[in-house]
Amino acid sequence: MLDAHPAADAPARPPAVPVRLSDDAPDSEGVPAKPRALLAAAAALLPRLEAGQALDASTLRTALTHAFGGSDAQGAWVWKDAYEAAEAALVLFLRRWGRAMRREAGSPERMLAMLDA
Repeated sequence: MLDAHPAADAPARPPAVPVRLSDDAPDSEGVPAKPRALLAAAAALLPRLEAGQALDASTLRTALTHAFGGSDAQGAWVWKDAYEAAEAALVLFLRRWGRAMRREAGSPERMLAMLDA
């Protein structure tokens, strides 16, 4: 079975950098603040998915509050943003592990069962 736990000698990921939406100016590559914050939150959620852990409300709130530089109560983000970040984290997960999972599963049905577990 696919072992989604990182190797002991795997390099640690840098923490997500908080981005305030008041800094709405695009970065040097022209990416506005909200997409940068959503990607930062997705990157912060990825290790949870890799460890086989569920993305609960508390985990989502923590990741988004850190990425956006403020809480949902402060208006820095809305729960639809949490949904978007969770979807992006799943895409990052599948980009990293999808081929190995497909090889291990042998069929689309079995791969879906791996993702559903």
